[in-house]
Amino acid sequence: MSLSIVMMATKKANLVLSSIDTEDTSVGGSASSQFQIRRDGTVWIKNSGSLQQSSDTKEWIDRKGDVVGDQFEVIFNRTSGDVPTGTMESYVSITSNITWTLTQTGVGSKTTNGNITIRRISNPSQSITVAVSMTSETSEVT
Repeated sequence: MSLSIVMMATKKANLVLSSIDTEDTSVGGSASSQFQIRRDGTVWIKNSGSLQQSSDTKEWIDRKGDVVGDQFEVIFNRTSGDVPTGTMESYVSITSNITWTLTQTGVGSKTTNGNITIRRISNPSQSITVAVSMTSETSEVT
């Protein structure tokens, strides 16, 4: 009888997020820029249209999976500008999709700048911080 033992290396997940920029412009009505850190490891952005996976920043971790976010938490710290909707300046677990939205209703514009940090719950030193810029602008109907 022979016995073989197979050892498999477990690849450690690396945080890979780069900066997030979202902008929505509208003529009349309202404009809403939005971004979402998703539980499956992807980043979705709304730029003058519907919420969709970002073409620039496709993911925040290099090992995506349905529940990868359960091991992480995120915080959005605003450094200037208007306050978007969504949890601000407090860590929130990524056990569901986490969304921030900046809406301008009527003629005018709103902007916010800040940073988001994503960190592993069991090892907070494994983290990544990136810049965020959000702009929503509505102009007059001519």
